[in-house]
Amino acid sequence: MPDLHVVERYFDAVQSLGVTNDQRPSEFKINSSEIVDVRKTFGLDKFQFISVAIGAQFKTKQMPKELLISVLKEIEIPMILIGGTTDEELAKEIMTSLIGHKIYNACGQFSIQASASIVSQSLKVLTNDTGMMHIASCFNIPIVSVWGSTVPAFGMYPYYPGHKEMFSIHEVEGLSCRPCSKIGFQKCPKGHFNCMNQQNVDVIVKSLLNP
Repeated sequence: MPDLHVVERYFDAVQSLGVTNDQRPSEFKINSSEIVDVRKTFGLDKFQFISVAIGAQFKTKQMPKELLISVLKEIEIPMILIGGTTDEELAKEIMTSLIGHKIYNACGQFSIQASASIVSQSLKVLTNDTGMMHIASCFNIPIVSVWGSTVPAFGMYPYYPGHKEMFSIHEVEGLSCRPCSKIGFQKCPKGHFNCMNQQNVDVIVKSLLNP
């Protein structure tokens, strides 16, 4: 694959039509009715918490519960779990395991736009390779992304033209079985899920805690 973000490849495809890239991040518009007041809703100030997007359409792109808990238990900054109704059970298990931490569950309680509103007010975002990762990149927020069966080499990492310092990528390199798919599977084809189970927890935590 060319060493270009997929957005850059799209622009190359329409270059002959006179379409040019303004080298700015993507945009995500939030309706005024969907804006969440994090102070009223969670008792938190803007940019003083981390959003954690726990879900993914395909399970092999999703951090397993054990990995998430191992990472989040090292974080003392307030956190908000972001996800849909399909993530509610996982969110409850995480909450139960992290009693005593300043962690709030927003999974299944907000629309995509409202969830994006919460993310836009975050200090940082911890996310899988998923839609919320791309939405977060629209808000100029540092992103800590964790990759399983898919690989950023496909060009679908956070789009921050000219500012790669705005995101970190965490992946288990050197696995002969990875990538097993462009979009992922509902379970590991090999059964071991090493692309997530061998993630370096300490390095992920360091990325979340560093300014």
